[in-house]
Amino acid sequence: MEAKMVALKSGRMKWVPMMSSAEFVETTEAYEGFCIICGETASNVEPDANEYICEGCGQPGVYGYEELMLMGDVELTD
Repeated sequence: MEAKMVALKSGRMKWVPMMSSAEFVETTEAYEGFCIICGETASNVEPDANEYICEGCGQPGVYGYEELMLMGDVELTD
């Protein structure tokens, strides 16, 4: 999986994960999440989680992958 930085209308930046459909299913089934603030992957995250505290940066930026998909914040590469 890769990730890229995108600019928000507010001028702030966030990370967006880029992955294949198979990777999306795999990460969701493994209860992984993604921090939109630092771009780190998190473990033991419910698929619909939002604003969990990231172990990497300490900020409330971890979302479950299904939640990110509903928000339009996952870029599928296939």
